[in-house]
Amino acid sequence: MDNYYDLILNKLRAHHRSLLTNYGKLYPVRMDFAYHDDAYQRQYGIDAYMDMLNLSDLTLLSNHILSIVWVMAFDEQYGFYFPAMLYFSPEQYANYNVIMKLVTDCWKNQTDGNGINVEQELAKNALSELAQLSWEKHNPLRTLYINNVHTFG
Repeated sequence: MDNYYDLILNKLRAHHRSLLTNYGKLYPVRMDFAYHDDAYQRQYGIDAYMDMLNLSDLTLLSNHILSIVWVMAFDEQYGFYFPAMLYFSPEQYANYNVIMKLVTDCWKNQTDGNGINVEQELAKNALSELAQLSWEKHNPLRTLYINNVHTFG
């Protein structure tokens, strides 16, 4: 598992570097996308996976964010959920509150009202070590079920 974990963290770091090369300054924001307690998707991974793929596509197509990175995780208490990092440009971040509401609404719509999210702002500067350390500390990759890390953008 450690080799797999390291591989995914290296992929995440490479994605960070690529974004910095292309865009300069970034604003990474951490969000956890999940489901209400009684939601069907909490227990059925394929539906949850498709919800998150669709959210990624819709959010990027709307130009609200530069990139999104997520993993699919499973926990006995919470069911399927998605720890994610959303990356904003300085211009996008100026409208942060509006965009986060739009992303939240998009997730709710995509999940037929069953989706919820918990937002945790990580950093307000380019490729913050805090962002990387917080991602590693949360350690979504060591949960019971892990798909691959998905990078979009």
